[in-house]
Amino acid sequence: MSALSTLLLAAVATFGRRDTVRTLEQPLPPAATSYRIQHAFVQCTVHVATPGQPPRARLELAATGGPDAAEERRWLERCGLELDGATATLRTTFPPTEGKPEALSFAGSLAVWLPAGADVELESRFGAVTVDGPIGRVTVRSTFSAVAVSGAQGDVDVRGENGAISVRDLKGGAQLVTRSASITAERVGGHVDARTRGGFVRIQGAGSAHAENLITPVELLQVKGDATVIAPFSEITARDVGGGLTIDGGNAALVIERVGGSLRVQHRNGKVDVRGVTGSVTVQGNLSTISVADIGGDVEVRNPSGAVKIARVDGKLVAENSSLALDLSDLRGDVDARTNGGLLRARFGKLPGDGRAHELLLEAAGGQIELDLPADASVELELVSTSGQLDVGWEGMKFTQGGGARIGVQRIGDGKAKLKATCVGGPVKARRTGS
Repeated sequence: MSALSTLLLAAVATFGRRDTVRTLEQPLPPAATSYRIQHAFVQCTVHVATPGQPPRARLELAATGGPDAAEERRWLERCGLELDGATATLRTTFPPTEGKPEALSFAGSLAVWLPAGADVELESRFGAVTVDGPIGRVTVRSTFSAVAVSGAQGDVDVRGENGAISVRDLKGGAQLVTRSASITAERVGGHVDARTRGGFVRIQGAGSAHAENLITPVELLQVKGDATVIAPFSEITARDVGGGLTIDGGNAALVIERVGGSLRVQHRNGKVDVRGVTGSVTVQGNLSTISVADIGGDVEVRNPSGAVKIARVDGKLVAENSSLALDLSDLRGDVDARTNGGLLRARFGKLPGDGRAHELLLEAAGGQIELDLPADASVELELVSTSGQLDVGWEGMKFTQGGGARIGVQRIGDGKAKLKATCVGGPVKARRTGS
C-alpha cells in the first residue's frame, strides 16, 4: 500500500468522507541523459523505468478539511506538474497559500521513472526524497527533507539543511552534508565525505572516508582505504580501516580497532582505546586516559595530564606523561619513556623482545619506577635513584654511591638489550620472574 493510500484511508476514518484526490501524469523526454526535478511539499521517489517503459512522472494529491469537496477540487486544480522539455526539467507548482482555505490540508507524492544510467538533479523543499535503482550521477539539494539514495551507479552529492541522509549500495563516491541531522552510508565503492554538526554519522563499507561532526557519535566500519575524522565533542568508533587513519577528537571516548596503515590521533579529554594497528601510532593527548596495544610499527604517545597504558609494540616506543601512571608491557623495540611525578612501570615478558639489540631508556622525575624483568633476560642494566632508594630483588648487581644517588649496574646474559632506568627524587624497584 502506498503512502498516499494509507493517508486516504486514515482520512476516511477521521472525517467520514473520502478526501478529494487528483492525479497528474507527465511524459518525460526519452532521449535525455540528465533530468532535473524541482519539487516542494510532497515526497518524491525516483525509480528506474523497466526496459521498454518510457520515462514519465506521476503526481498524486489529496486534500481534506476544506469547506466542501468542491472547494478542495478547486484548490487541487490549481496545482500543477510542469515540464521544460528543452532542459528535461520537471517542476511541481502550487497556488499561493494565501488563497487556500485555512482548514484545508493536503498531501502528495511524486513518482518519477527514469532510464537506467541517467543522471538526476533534485531540488526539494519540505518533501522527502528517495532515489532507488541504477541511476547515474545523483545530486540533491534539500531543505527540511530527508534523503535516501540506493543503488546509484555514479557519484552522489547530497546537501541539506535539517533532514537525515542515507545512502547505500553505491558504485561511486558520496558527498553528504547536512546541518544538524544524521548521516548513514553503507557499502559505498568510492570515497565518502560526511559532514554534520548534530546528527549521528555512520559509515560502514567504503573505499575511503572523511567524517566531520560536532557533538554526536561517529562510527567508521570496514573502510578499505584511508579515513579521517574531525569531531571535537563526539564519541568516535573506528574498526577495520584498511589504510591510514587520522582523528582529531577531543572530549569524548575514542575506540579504534584494526587499522591497516598508520594512526594519528589528536585528543584532549576522555578515554582513548587503540588496538591492532599494523603501522605506526601517534597519539597526542592532554587529560586523556590512553590505552594502546598490539602495534606493528613505532608508537609515540604524549599525554601531559593523563594515565597511559601501552602493551605489545613491535617498533620503537616514545612515551611521555605527568602525574599519573605510565604502564608499559611486552615491548619489542627501542624505548624512550618519561614521566614527571607519576609511576613508571615497565614489564617485560621477553628481553630483548625480538632477539635483537635495543636501547631502553626509562626516566621518572619526582615519581617512581617499577621494573619486572624475565628470568632469562639478556640485558645490560643501569639503575639510578637520585634519592638513594634502589631496591633490586636478585643477587649480582654492583652498587656505587654518588652523593645522595645510588647506582646499580649488571650484565645479565650477553647483555644484548641496554636498559637504563633513572628516577630523580624517587625510588627504583626491580624484580625478575621467579626471584
